[in-house]
Amino acid sequence: MNKLLQQVIEELEKLPEEEQKAIASRLLVELQVKNTKDNPQITTFERDQSASQVFQSRWEVDLSVYNRDNQLILIVEVKRRSKPSLDWVIELSQKIFESQNFPRCPYLMLVFTDSIYLWSNLNHQKQIAEPSYIIDATPIFQPYFEQVGVTANKISGQSFEMIVASWLREIIHSSIFPNVSDQSQQWLVDSGLGKAIAGGYFQYEDIA
Repeated sequence: MNKLLQQVIEELEKLPEEEQKAIASRLLVELQVKNTKDNPQITTFERDQSASQVFQSRWEVDLSVYNRDNQLILIVEVKRRSKPSLDWVIELSQKIFESQNFPRCPYLMLVFTDSIYLWSNLNHQKQIAEPSYIIDATPIFQPYFEQVGVTANKISGQSFEMIVASWLREIIHSSIFPNVSDQSQQWLVDSGLGKAIAGGYFQYEDIA
């Protein structure tokens, strides 16, 4: 390790843990993007795959979000894909919801590079249907893509997961709920999700 990198690490260690994670996440995204540009084959995605093919025999959580009382509130599944059909999204959500290891919680979110699908009140439902909210995610994630200098169709899956994690971290630690001025995220207020996860935390094995 060179001296400059060692100095950076020493300065990072002086910051609060949440700031360390935020900075580390951004740096890791940029490194992932650089690797993606150098190795474009890692961004390949089979767009013709069915939801059943994408879904693994044992589903693993991408992100689990808890409230300040350590209660599981939200499960997040992240896919580096754009313009999924609603039928495809519903089929995938059903596979996840019906999997044996799906932890029961109020909200399920499927995140794509250009759209977000949110189901609410799942802890009172025995089956899953159409999403409660369908959100245009372009105005949400585009600033992140621009920040790291990559387009949505070129970012790697792991880098996109880290962008989603950074976005969720901002929501969790935001002081503006329930008064959201950004209309692209008004659904966080309407659904009650923003308030439910405010002051909480998330678990993400690949980052945390």
